[in-house]
Amino acid sequence: MNQSLVDSLRLKVARLIDDPDIVILNEQTKQLLSDACCRILSLAENETLRNERLLDYPLTDYITPEQLPSLIDLNQFLALNIVPFLLKTNLASAYLQAILEAPITLNSIEVVHHALINGTQVSQEFLHYFISKSIRSCDEKPKRDRKVKLVARFVQSLVERNIIAMKDYFIEIQAFCVGYMKLKGITDLYRLASNEAQKQIVLNQQVGAVPH
Repeated sequence: MNQSLVDSLRLKVARLIDDPDIVILNEQTKQLLSDACCRILSLAENETLRNERLLDYPLTDYITPEQLPSLIDLNQFLALNIVPFLLKTNLASAYLQAILEAPITLNSIEVVHHALINGTQVSQEFLHYFISKSIRSCDEKPKRDRKVKLVARFVQSLVERNIIAMKDYFIEIQAFCVGYMKLKGITDLYRLASNEAQKQIVLNQQVGAVPH
């Protein structure tokens, strides 16, 4: 065995004996976290990170807000795990702003969706801006059909989980659905929007019928 590795292991054991609660960070893991914003990690490298307790690492030291969009695009599966942690730090606002300023991609939609449905709290202002930008990004040619379907599923999922209220997005969503009605899956979102509109009409009529 490499002597430097042996010495490193001995040092770690000694530190653990002195302080059983100490958290010893893996040097390879720290390097991989830094590399993840610059290149696509291999399956073996992803497995290494998956087996680490990443919450113990000062993630904001290795992944800055400016680097987050690159992480999401290069290593989506790692981002799925890390972004919820980053959004619980004192730099959460900066990370959210970085997401908003970056181009909307399939990866970024999936990463944001994963964070939201797993309890990550963000402002309604962020949600409205991100959803609006996602809808507008569907006009771009590359992978347009895939993005349209993903945006539709994304919005529908948030509505069904009561993360957003359809009434706050009705006009945008209806226009989006009408524009891409020929694509499979859009009709479900359109039906959801139409049902919400009908409920709102009935509610308004009931309110108007209440005697003063």
